[in-house]
Amino acid sequence: TVTASSSTDVITLSNDVAGVAYTLEVDENLTIGTYTAGETITQSLAAVQTANDSWYGLVITSRVKQNQIDAAAWIEAQKKIFGLASADADILSSSETDDIAYVLKAAGYDRTFVMYHASAATAYPEAAWFGKMLPTSPGQATWAFKALAGVTVSDLTTTQRTNAQNKNANTYESRGGANITMDGIAASGEFIDIMRGVDWLESTITERVYSRLVNSPKIPYTDPGVAVIEAEVRASLNLGIQQGLLALDPAYEIVVPLVKDVSPSDKVARHLPAITFTATLAGAIHYVQITGTVSA
Repeated sequence: TVTASSSTDVITLSNDVAGVAYTLEVDENLTIGTYTAGETITQSLAAVQTANDSWYGLVITSRVKQNQIDAAAWIEAQKKIFGLASADADILSSSETDDIAYVLKAAGYDRTFVMYHASAATAYPEAAWFGKMLPTSPGQATWAFKALAGVTVSDLTTTQRTNAQNKNANTYESRGGANITMDGIAASGEFIDIMRGVDWLESTITERVYSRLVNSPKIPYTDPGVAVIEAEVRASLNLGIQQGLLALDPAYEIVVPLVKDVSPSDKVARHLPAITFTATLAGAIHYVQITGTVSA
């Protein structure tokens, strides 16, 4: 049985006796059907989201570059992150500009990370990386320097490693006697732990404020009522500090409006606007430079 899976597929039937022509007869054993296009990656992801949207990390089994590009474009509009792996050797070349890492870096995608891995066609190191990191609390761990269970390392030269890093592609290598991921960045160059941490902070603030609205008989539109909402934002930021996402110093600042300054239309609509905060990320140390002098 031979089945065309694409409108561009060509099926060629040839006689196995050289120089002998033959006639193809269409009978009950040969059916010529009409090609029907399958579901696209974007359609599949939209269907998954409709069925169940309570997930955060995305991995796809396809190693087709266009499928990966389509998935990355879709995820960029979501509060989720997408991890992909590729064995394309062009990622390791400074002169190539059509590989998946170069394309996604040029697109500036914050929510997709690329991992070069020599065995990406049959292995899923990005899934192992998700499995390592998603159980950790947001803000408490960087995605760099992590060992991945069941994943072999890539043997790269210094030049290959540099070329991959210049395209914001992550690698999994043996460095200093340890198998580690490097550098834990998204295609845009943003660190994955920062993206996840900020998503968590937004979600936490939303959940805490919503819970207070739902579980309170009423929050009055007064300055003490506004202070109740402010307290939930403050509690979320304090939790961010405890988890290592936000820095304690400089201290965060929250600005809330006085009720007398809120417009009558907002009051009538029971809409509380203009609560803002500023906070500093704690970040993480990945590289260290030490200079010393010893003498006799």
